[in-house]
Amino acid sequence: MDPEVEKLLFGQSYSAVAARIRTDARLGRALDLIEARHSELRAAVPAMARAAGLSRTAFHELFRCNTGLTPHQFVRRLRIMRASQLMRSTRMTMLEIALEAGFGDEGSLRRNFKEMVGIIPGQWRKFSRHA
Repeated sequence: MDPEVEKLLFGQSYSAVAARIRTDARLGRALDLIEARHSELRAAVPAMARAAGLSRTAFHELFRCNTGLTPHQFVRRLRIMRASQLMRSTRMTMLEIALEAGFGDEGSLRRNFKEMVGIIPGQWRKFSRHA
């Protein structure tokens, strides 16, 4: 994991965020699902709520209260974190990275990455490889 990206996306290390989430067993079960399947979850909140044994509304509120993020925002950040790892460690194309990280296409990766990290993926890849 890239500590700079983690801090940018979560305000602290991902492991610290995950540990805080896991203090609630219900959220811990949902986090297990998210970590295992974040790249393939489309209707994420219903699946996470089922894993937690809560209604969608109750899960959404509990998750947001514990993380400061909605479940959707959290999953997007995990996808950006995964994409940044792939950019740094592989020679995959941006389309391959987008799909592997759970984005529908390269444009979606680009928009989300720019919004959350502040630069486009290609610039980040170039910078991260020279760092």
